[in-house]
Amino acid sequence: MIDPVSRYYVLHEQAHPGYGAPSLDSAVLRQLAAEIRREENEACAKVCDDEALEAWKAYKIGHGPGRADPRTEGMSDGAEILAEKIRARMEKP
Repeated sequence: MIDPVSRYYVLHEQAHPGYGAPSLDSAVLRQLAAEIRREENEACAKVCDDEALEAWKAYKIGHGPGRADPRTEGMSDGAEILAEKIRARMEKP
């Protein structure tokens, strides 16, 4: 992953080819912030996906108190819903 400062330089060069050292360009900063937000949202959604999968495995094939427990199934369902809601946030400006 490219660091935010380097990414800013790349985005600035794309928006203003040949201008050299970038000034603080609000449009480029907004684009950079949006990219970082999308990446963070996806990282959070992946955590929820992983938790949903682990709870589902415990519910279906686990041993012990989580096996066939409605609470464990609910944890899996809840984590899936959270992942969907986090990804839906990415669609909003």
